[in-house]
Amino acid sequence: MSGQKTNVLNPTLIYTHGGLMSLVKDLSQHSLIAVDTESDSLYSYYPKVCLIQLTVFADPKDPNPDRVVDYLVDPLRLDSIEALGSLLASPEIQIVMHAAENDILTMQRDFHFQFTNIFDTQLAARILGWKGIGLAAILEREFGVHSNKRMQRTNWGTRPLTPQQIAYAQMDTRYLPKLRTILMAELTKKNRLEEAAEAFQLLAELDYAERPVNERSFWQMKIVRKVPREDRGVLEALWQWREAEAQRRNCPPFRVANDAVLGRLASARPTDRKGLLDVNGLSANQVKRYGDQLIATIHQGS
Repeated sequence: MSGQKTNVLNPTLIYTHGGLMSLVKDLSQHSLIAVDTESDSLYSYYPKVCLIQLTVFADPKDPNPDRVVDYLVDPLRLDSIEALGSLLASPEIQIVMHAAENDILTMQRDFHFQFTNIFDTQLAARILGWKGIGLAAILEREFGVHSNKRMQRTNWGTRPLTPQQIAYAQMDTRYLPKLRTILMAELTKKNRLEEAAEAFQLLAELDYAERPVNERSFWQMKIVRKVPREDRGVLEALWQWREAEAQRRNCPPFRVANDAVLGRLASARPTDRKGLLDVNGLSANQVKRYGDQLIATIHQGS
């Protein structure tokens, strides 16, 4: 992120057991910790949390909103981050997140973390009737900080992290403590604090184990309804092939072939590589890599 000039110190990277234990000891002195995560959902069939960002006031006894310290915990390089989970579950420490539900559920899924005391800055902004409650919009409006949107699509599962990734990740939590201070004052002024607290408690009660398994379904593809009924058998065969290939490669299905291409293949039903090359959106590299499999799958589904 870039924008107003601030004295932003580089975050402390935590990727060893000793570093994690030292961090947990230091953070235990604080009553407020801002938290965010980065995952590799755009690059993995089975997404995982690849980075946990943390920000606290520089002095736990003097919460000056202009003086904070940032940490990046790398769970891909640590055998266990259980000690961090125990700290974040403490009812004595308020965990500040923006749009907390997804972060809560993914940390429950990957690390079995639980949260007791939550402040969701997006939810608070929604209760107050703010317009534009995405984090990028709020950071730009309240702090003059502009988001590098290209970093949203970066692969957080690769190592080492680039300087650009580190800077982007740091800014996701850096302003949350100060934003919470602003929101708390407005919630108090408008007598909405109790309402917000009730909403935050519902977030604390989220349980990933109670969520239905998010299985992918052929019928989730919007293109299914646009493909003629007589071609749906071929389309389903292609969809099943793509799912298996994506699982084998551990990548999102769209990186094997997108939905539109599957639809065109189902309608055209090419029988050789020349026919595959005529399908709009199917690259020569895809034909080289998957040609024989696609032809066999189309034949199977016909």
